[in-house]
Amino acid sequence: MDRQLDMVTLEVIRHRVEEILAEMYHTIITVSGNPTLYEAGDHEEAICDLEGNTIIAGGGVTEWTTCLEEGVKYLTKHFKKDPGFKEGEQWLHNYSYGAAVHGMDVQTLSPVYYKGEHVAWVVTAGHQMDIGGACPSGYNVKGNDFFGEGLLMRGLRLAGEGGRINRDVEETIRGLVRTPDGTMLGLYAGIASNNIAKTRLIECFNRYGRDTMLAFFRQIQDYSEKLIKTRLRQIPDGRWHVDHYVESQVPGEKYLKVSITAIKKGEEVTLDFTGSSPQSTGAQNIAAVGAKSNAHCAWLALLCFDIPWSAGAWRPVKFVLPEGSIVNPLFPAAISTNTPAGAGYITISGTYEVLSTMLSCSSEALRREAMASADASGQWPIVYGPGHTDEYFTMQLMDGVCGGKGATCYSDGDNNWGNMWGPKVQICNVETNELHFPLLYLMRRESQDSGGPGRFRGGNGLYYAFLPYNKPRHYGLATTGMGSEARMGNGLAGGYPCANVQAGIIRNSKFFDLLAQYRLPQSLTELGEMEPCPRIGSLEQDRDDVFVVFTSGGGGYGDPLDREPEMVQNDVKLGDVSVEFAREAYGVVIDPETLEIDLEETNRRRQEIKAERLSLGKI
Repeated sequence: MDRQLDMVTLEVIRHRVEEILAEMYHTIITVSGNPTLYEAGDHEEAICDLEGNTIIAGGGVTEWTTCLEEGVKYLTKHFKKDPGFKEGEQWLHNYSYGAAVHGMDVQTLSPVYYKGEHVAWVVTAGHQMDIGGACPSGYNVKGNDFFGEGLLMRGLRLAGEGGRINRDVEETIRGLVRTPDGTMLGLYAGIASNNIAKTRLIECFNRYGRDTMLAFFRQIQDYSEKLIKTRLRQIPDGRWHVDHYVESQVPGEKYLKVSITAIKKGEEVTLDFTGSSPQSTGAQNIAAVGAKSNAHCAWLALLCFDIPWSAGAWRPVKFVLPEGSIVNPLFPAAISTNTPAGAGYITISGTYEVLSTMLSCSSEALRREAMASADASGQWPIVYGPGHTDEYFTMQLMDGVCGGKGATCYSDGDNNWGNMWGPKVQICNVETNELHFPLLYLMRRESQDSGGPGRFRGGNGLYYAFLPYNKPRHYGLATTGMGSEARMGNGLAGGYPCANVQAGIIRNSKFFDLLAQYRLPQSLTELGEMEPCPRIGSLEQDRDDVFVVFTSGGGGYGDPLDREPEMVQNDVKLGDVSVEFAREAYGVVIDPETLEIDLEETNRRRQEIKAERLSLGKI
């Protein structure tokens, strides 16, 4: 076990193992019938050593990266002695106080054996259609009961020795969820992914030898640790602090706060969450294991973009998570809506901001990695009811993954770039959602003026609208959103936050009247008046009711008054920024007819904005 591999061998095996992870990822896509998994990419894979430390993690949903290794450690702690592990087993785990952000993210874990010796673990996790509970899908949008959040498994063997499915376990799961076929197919996709990974790993053991592979498991972690510590030495010691807020789902609580102080000293960074709100009586809390994993998501993206994603990459990160707070609640606090509408999501965005602020104080090369907060808010509706064939369905629309990227010190953020919690996560095709579920999209468009103003502009999000279609022309709809009041996508270095987001419903819309005239709506105003919906709650959507969602933009970087007028003019010509917003946010006056800049009025308007700012600072 003391063997040291040369760097060529280390890199060869590393790339081979990364290809195994890629095959795991695509196996999920091939086997699963759940669009959340196979098209949106809401899943993550990892290979862990015998103790549960990550050897290599994939690039799917990186907010779960350390949740996967915690799943292995939880099983090892509780079940290694009794009943023990056997070759071929497939375990399920989604217990949020042990190793999951929330219960819908079910982990499938399988031990890897080489010539009878237990040598590693392979793990997948994917967002399942439904896990039962009081509310469809598993989000607790109505109450505050952890035990109403669905089937929560602390360790359940779906497959026993030799890989044989335990039918009693399968039938029990089927009886506790609303979509038994869809949920089981998602779990089977995890099993298939694990099986292909085990086959490929054994091929590596046969090719390179047991001792070489075990040496690689250890050495790749040490290598990642060495690289990240080298990078940390390039950053000055210091303290940086941010507060991020989210509207509470509980009347009377108003806002919940996640406070993060980054303390960098030498080769170590402590993320101190002291000052965060006490745990909520609603479901927007996140357990400590999930809070750490969400923070690691930002850590990997900003500091480990060219470092192997093994456990060594996050060894220098230490945490202070006050017990009884929304980032470390006491059991049995509810937690299911923390992502995408609570402490989980703002832990990611808050960590992005505090680490980017730290990087902004570093060398030019690292400063270029700092990014204003990306799409951190929006609405993620869950539709449920009888489907095309009258069979019950439940589905969370994943359009929210398509938001604006935060700006950097040298570039604008991309419009509709993706999502900060998963580099491979993507938006589903409209046709895919319409094929599987009884709904019709009326529009999906870029949302003008949604990006945060700055010297460099944050990327815009999008908006989309849909209604029930085909039979039954009626279904239930659960809302899981935030950001209509609290600003989420904060700017950096003087940049402004992105626009507040909206979601609402147009009752008795004019869509079918327009359709009868062979016309399609060109704007939301043609459909009728939109009324707001609850950020977290439930409602009914009937045949003529159109649900509308705006996703979040990214934050801006630098003072918007420093943006070159010609850049603003180009934004207006492209439709990214309106003439009115150009004047109000950037102080650039543009003729709405010719789209030419009025330089004299622009100078006057910018002086006016500066005077307004100074007046706000007077006592």
